[in-house]
Amino acid sequence: MKRTAIFLILTMILVPSLAFGEIKTITHSVKQVFGGSQSPDDARAAGMARAKREALEMAGTYIRSTTVMKNAQVEKDEVLAIAAGILKTEIVAERNYTTGEAFGIEITMKVDVDTSILEANVRRVLTERSYLEQLKVANAREKELLKKVAILEEENRRIKGSPALRDEFKDSTQGLIALANLQRALFNKDSALRSYERSRSLYENGLYSRSDFEQSRAQYEFASKELQDARKAVERTGAY
Repeated sequence: MKRTAIFLILTMILVPSLAFGEIKTITHSVKQVFGGSQSPDDARAAGMARAKREALEMAGTYIRSTTVMKNAQVEKDEVLAIAAGILKTEIVAERNYTTGEAFGIEITMKVDVDTSILEANVRRVLTERSYLEQLKVANAREKELLKKVAILEEENRRIKGSPALRDEFKDSTQGLIALANLQRALFNKDSALRSYERSRSLYENGLYSRSDFEQSRAQYEFASKELQDARKAVERTGAY
């Protein structure tokens, strides 16, 4: 009886209420033309970064509507950084296309916003300043690289087959890929940490098996190692 009561209390504390929540799904597509000095792989990476960023900007509308966000003084880019830290993006469609003499790739990205836990997640990220600062740095650098890619694409339309442009596209693309991996690793590490803390509380109260607790800890340790590797990759590309 006592164990059941403890379980119910922990459930109320650790598991967000789903009573009044709903899932808002945002899908967004971008078309990325390529050719000349920009390879299909570089165009795909740039298109993925654009689609993800623009989808998260749309999701930011819901984040800004939360009570906790209204009470906080945050700028647009900070809202986007928070969105990247609490929402998972997913590619749901890709297709190649032609337009006139140009080739391109269309990428569709999906973001699910769970309104039942939105405010709690926003509050957590605003409170965890170290996590938020890392997200903000990655977001700012991604914005700079996307601007650079846009400039390179404009030059590519005027100058065909430039080795210098090809190298700059490649460097920018590698930076965008490394930053995307870093953002994902930050998200995974945060999720794994919260899961580990929940399982530890349940385990200490006799409501979780040792094997399940050890598995949760192993997942957290793996996510921590993944984040370390992602940071090193970003440093190698010079994206920071």
